[in-house]
Amino acid sequence: MTSSGSGIPQEAGNGADLLDNTLNMVASNLRDAMPIPVQVAGGLRNLILSGQLRPGERIVELKIARQLGIGQPTAREALLILETEGLVQRSPNRGCSVTSLTLKQIDQIYCVRVELEPLAAELAVGNAKNWDRKVLEQAQAGLRKAATSGNIELWHRRDLEFHRTLWRLADNPFLEKALSQISIPFFAFAELVFMQTHPRDLVQQAEQHQVFVSAILSGNRKEARRVTRKVLTGFWEVWRKLANPPPR
Repeated sequence: MTSSGSGIPQEAGNGADLLDNTLNMVASNLRDAMPIPVQVAGGLRNLILSGQLRPGERIVELKIARQLGIGQPTAREALLILETEGLVQRSPNRGCSVTSLTLKQIDQIYCVRVELEPLAAELAVGNAKNWDRKVLEQAQAGLRKAATSGNIELWHRRDLEFHRTLWRLADNPFLEKALSQISIPFFAFAELVFMQTHPRDLVQQAEQHQVFVSAILSGNRKEARRVTRKVLTGFWEVWRKLANPPPR
């Protein structure tokens, strides 16, 4: 294992082989009704979110096009989907690579997130007549089940699904888009990397999510906003301690 110099652990992976295998699987399914760029993006997304393609690893557009037998513009469109989601980043000299964040960038993400997601919670309460409380309860139940399973990848998916559910309930597409763009890179990078190298009490984290679910379902807009901000700030503080362990 190596270090990025920012306190974030890095591992040498076999991303090239995994990428080849995934592209082969995608190639065998290209006759499906789903648009080809969406299929290609889906295969790459699964590798990123599972941690098999590591932060900073290059994803070569031309290689994707050649291996799948598709045009380079189609491969570019697939990568653009992931770039829009914040999962890959494009630089002038290196092309596309899996998003890699510094500690400063993650702090910046959380600085915005602790303002926007509590707003989403408040708006969800105000919009409660248009959604069934079971939607949020089921999302929380899925998160709790993943926590008890100890399956990190499953927890990651359920955690992201939970927050996406909350963002949708606010019924503000601009807010939902903003939260997706700033938060998904964090989920894909910081959360997954650290959960693989720094074991945490997932059951306790699921219980913390239940705290702001209860606040939202209480019907009090201001309380939902206050509690959501408090819980997110707590998550931020825990993450920063993991990222910056005290010297021995």
